[in-house]
Amino acid sequence: MSMIQTPIGKELRIFVNKESVVDVPLIIETDITFPLSSQFEAIMGGGDSKLLTIFGSLSKELFGKGFSGQFKQLGARIWSKTEPLNMSLTVGFYIDKRNPDAYSQVYEPTIKLAHLTLPTDDGVGGSLVAPGPTLISAIKGEKKGEGGKFISIEIGKILRIDSAIVTKAEPTFSNEVDSYGYPIWSKINLEFGSIVSATTSMLPLKGRGTSHGIGGNNA
Repeated sequence: MSMIQTPIGKELRIFVNKESVVDVPLIIETDITFPLSSQFEAIMGGGDSKLLTIFGSLSKELFGKGFSGQFKQLGARIWSKTEPLNMSLTVGFYIDKRNPDAYSQVYEPTIKLAHLTLPTDDGVGGSLVAPGPTLISAIKGEKKGEGGKFISIEIGKILRIDSAIVTKAEPTFSNEVDSYGYPIWSKINLEFGSIVSATTSMLPLKGRGTSHGIGGNNA
């Protein structure tokens, strides 16, 4: 199989139970954009208190001095939650013309990525195994027990999600095929995200030349 040199910033790395899901580079073909958001709520419902306003009005009527019951401090907002990180990327696979093998270079890795969003049949009465981690694995942040897939994702040195789910996979195959009938190129759009709220650890700050691999030889 041909070894293709891929700039690290354009490479997506996906691990299932700390094993790389494919044996070929996952070359990102789209710009990398991901939303980060937190919600903050007012302590006292928007900066006013009806009860204080009533007392202030009564005080003015009875004693000639009163107050509005509205104070800027009551509008102070505190953090209530941070949303999980969700994003989408498109990855492309192409046959190597010098050493062509459309099955292993294009078809197989595309299908393996597509499998990440699908349940598997455990063979017992048609019961399905979830495409994401088990409940215990999600809580612990690592593979625990049997069943499910514990997925970790890296995008170059930009982003790391230690506990992820793949919510959508949309493959597109070339209508041009090799002599065995396999497509000579493919693209697959993946939508994925973190199971838990986004945190600063997903965007590591490390000096140049350092790595933060999840699995394999980069762990």
